[in-house]
Amino acid sequence: GKSKPLVRHVIVKDLNKIGTRLKLEHPKTGIFGNKAPMGLYALFDGQSSAGESGPMAADFCAKNFHMKLLERLSRLPAVPADEAAVESALRGTFEDLDRELLTNQLDIKDGCGAAVGLLIGDHIFTAVLGR
Repeated sequence: GKSKPLVRHVIVKDLNKIGTRLKLEHPKTGIFGNKAPMGLYALFDGQSSAGESGPMAADFCAKNFHMKLLERLSRLPAVPADEAAVESALRGTFEDLDRELLTNQLDIKDGCGAAVGLLIGDHIFTAVLGR
C-alpha cells in the first residue's frame, strides 16, 4: 500500500478570529495593540525527529499547535505584551505539546520536527525544532 506522507502543514490566516471563537482572548496592548493581525504558518515533519519517523506526532501537532498557542497567549498578563512574552508563549507551546504527547498520547511512538512562523502585526517570530 501507499505510505502516508510524513509532513503536515498548517496555515491560520486569522488567529484573532479563531481565538475569539474559542473565547481565548490575548492582551490588546503592547505588541497586540491596534488590533494587530495575527497569522500562523507551521510545518510539522515526521521524518526530522530524533526517534522513529512516522505521521502520527506530526498529525497531532498540526491539529493542536494553534490551540495550545492561543491558550498560552490568553494567559499573558494584561500589561503591555512585548516580544519576550510572545517568545515565552511560543516556547511554552512546544513544551505543552511535547508533554501531552509523552503523557497522554501513548499510542504515538514517532516524533516530528517543526518550523513555525507566527506573525503579529509587523513582527514575525520563528522557531525550528528537530534536525
